[in-house]
Amino acid sequence: MNKLKSILSWLAKNWIILVSGLSLAGACTITFINVIVRYFFRSFVIIGGEELTTLFICWTVFVGAAQAYKEKMLFGIDVILNLMKPKMRSIAGVFIDIIVLVVSGYVSYLGWRLANSAWIRTTSNLSIPYFFVDVPLCIGFAMICYFDLKDLAGRVWALTHKTESPGEGA
Repeated sequence: MNKLKSILSWLAKNWIILVSGLSLAGACTITFINVIVRYFFRSFVIIGGEELTTLFICWTVFVGAAQAYKEKMLFGIDVILNLMKPKMRSIAGVFIDIIVLVVSGYVSYLGWRLANSAWIRTTSNLSIPYFFVDVPLCIGFAMICYFDLKDLAGRVWALTHKTESPGEGA
């Protein structure tokens, strides 16, 4: 029972890595097989290979971006922030978090509208609804909203309790 509990706990914590990693593996595998088939059989391709690769890449990029945001692995230009005192840096961080929250929330909303309207359109070879190609945009940015909301709450708590925000130096 404990082993199942630890596996479920790991899946709950790392589902984003699992989804984006499996999607990347799927895209690489389909592309590799398609290249090999094209090399040996000049005019033959795997039908729907490009569609599956596109589907997998969408899941890799948008869901993987949420994991990158969570791990603070996205690029940023901190030149101006590094010139500020820690208190001002925390206040600027709150404003930046609010901007990220609003933008990613709006993109997630627009992604859901796009995905929801894509049920009737299907891919040409495999007839997969474009919903599955478009919904990773919504999921990825919704997860960015979630992680940003946690960061924002931590920054606001740190400012109101006169402590440093997590991850900031003195």
